[in-house]
Amino acid sequence: PDLLLMLCILTVFLSTSTTGIAAVAIGLPAILVLGATQGGGNVGRLTRVLALPFGTLVLGFAALAILRPEILDAVGEVVSATLGKAGTESFTERGEMNDAAWQAFLASHGLGIGWGSTRSSSMVPGLLAGGGVVGVVAALWCGVRMRRALRAARAFRGHPATVAIDCFAAAAAGQLLAAVIAAPIIVTPIFFVQVGILAAAGARVALD
Repeated sequence: PDLLLMLCILTVFLSTSTTGIAAVAIGLPAILVLGATQGGGNVGRLTRVLALPFGTLVLGFAALAILRPEILDAVGEVVSATLGKAGTESFTERGEMNDAAWQAFLASHGLGIGWGSTRSSSMVPGLLAGGGVVGVVAALWCGVRMRRALRAARAFRGHPATVAIDCFAAAAAGQLLAAVIAAPIIVTPIFFVQVGILAAAGARVALD
């Protein structure tokens, strides 16, 4: 997992995906804050887990920069392309999609216009336009209930289903974070597969 985390972070930062970069920039500090609020030495464990991939990443990049100085020019191009996205056609189009979803929500007086009737670039405008206030409340209620059930299930660490809970909860949380920033994850099938696995794992632990 440490090696996979390092490679994923490296891939994200070498891409021009502002969503991916923002997710890492927001997600990693959020993990440390969450660990600090939960106590029990979580911050120390998280720091040790993150130190290895980040340390390796920094040392590896330093070695490459020394051996191949031209890599700094490539990194500069990536940074320039990422920061310059605000003026691109794609950025403008995504903004217009979110604005159209928001206007649909307002025009329906908060009731929503139904799933598939509008396409947004991020999850929150899409959820508001599709399901309205009721849909948002239902989604939040479902999330709270799911979190409570999974926290109760994770107390039984000896149960094999807790491994699935740990893995798929992290995956679903990452997709939700990316969706809130700039990706309508609500229409991605794999997200619903992950939610289904989490619900099934929590139910199995409760039944056992």
